[in-house]
Amino acid sequence: MKKSKQDTETIRYTPSVDEGLTTAQAEERFKQGLHNVVRHKNTKSYFSIFSDNLFTFFNLLGLIAFIALLSINAELSNYFFVIFYISNTAIGIIQEIRAKRCVDKLTLMSEKSIKVIRDGQTYDIKSSEIVLDDLISLGIGNQIPTDCVILKGDVEVNEALITGESIPVKKKVGDQLFAGSFIVGGFCQAHAVKVGSDNYVQQLSAKAKRYKKPNSKIMSSLKLIIKMVSFAIVPISIALILKFVYINHKEAADIVKEVTTVVIGMVPAGLMLLTSTALAVGIIKLAKQKTLVHDLYSLEMLARVDTICFDKTGTITDGNMTVNKIEYLVEDNDY
Repeated sequence: MKKSKQDTETIRYTPSVDEGLTTAQAEERFKQGLHNVVRHKNTKSYFSIFSDNLFTFFNLLGLIAFIALLSINAELSNYFFVIFYISNTAIGIIQEIRAKRCVDKLTLMSEKSIKVIRDGQTYDIKSSEIVLDDLISLGIGNQIPTDCVILKGDVEVNEALITGESIPVKKKVGDQLFAGSFIVGGFCQAHAVKVGSDNYVQQLSAKAKRYKKPNSKIMSSLKLIIKMVSFAIVPISIALILKFVYINHKEAADIVKEVTTVVIGMVPAGLMLLTSTALAVGIIKLAKQKTLVHDLYSLEMLARVDTICFDKTGTITDGNMTVNKIEYLVEDNDY
């Protein structure tokens, strides 16, 4: 694992169990940004969501056609195609924003007060105010706010959120405590060795939130269709303009209407809207079952799944899985 700035560039303190850090040392840590706050989010940004859905070749063609019609003051009926473009774009943006907000709320840590020792005194502070090398007092019921090492005392810890193992683990002086775990017995004073994004639990959370572009065959097929259309649109449009000018001798307004109609007709706007609508309906049904989908095309990947492997984390010791039981979700005669 790559070493962080906390491991390589920061002067470390070794506070005593009676004194802890001084106020000056704690303030220095805050100035260095070494307190227990996660700043980086791994989900897709709002800018990326809007740009990915707005700035597409599909929308570019629609915008050019819209401006061309607007320049000749075309009748309202000529703008009907805009409904397809707006609907398709809106469905994608709304679904991705909804998924982003739900994923951003996923957290394994609660924001509660915790006891720290500074200047020989015990203070109650928010877990986000803990700084690197702070001395933390932990007792029964406390959620461990940051990765730390026990300096005094011994405790029993429930690490189910980290390892999946519900049986309490005994920890003594020198053992490491992981953020997100709960103290179920004993009392200890521990030295904070990681804060913020460097905590093990935050690295796990970051992996769960990281956005990955889906490998969708539907998306690939639509992109291929649009790419083929894009190569054909320019020469066809030029040929039509030349035909209307030199053969049919039409007016500029009529030429714009004719060419725009042909260009819009070549773009499979209805197919894209139908695809987005069908996927959105599927996502709504999954949402009723408390299932979160990152984006529209992830639903297609789920539809291709025929086998699900389950593992209880924390019980595997050699890295090999053994099939214990197979449960069929459909009857044999449905295949």
